[in-house]
Amino acid sequence: MDKKILLIDDNESILDATRCLLEYFDFEVDSTTDPDYIQNLGKNLPDLILLDILLVNADGRDVCKKIKLCKITKHIPVILLSAQSEDEVREAAATSGADGFILKPFKIETMIAEINKYLKE
Repeated sequence: MDKKILLIDDNESILDATRCLLEYFDFEVDSTTDPDYIQNLGKNLPDLILLDILLVNADGRDVCKKIKLCKITKHIPVILLSAQSEDEVREAAATSGADGFILKPFKIETMIAEINKYLKE
């Protein structure tokens, strides 16, 4: 069974490119520009969330905190995505409760390795 990833980013081009990349590696991908989307998934939760830090209508760090404080979603690994400096992203991950981070632009191998680290069966 394919692992399901929820991709949240405010840039449609990044969503499309990343979704295609992840699907190539046999992940089931749900993508959205809506940071509140996860609240409407019910029991159809993803196995992992890729979340951009700088969203137009929200701060990805705050979105991550909400995910990690919710009893239903706190177990889901969250990986932050950002083009900020590594130190800034590392701090954002630590303070928001994220499980990891990936710097943009990223190498395909780096992204897949980081995802697989959290999706071990």
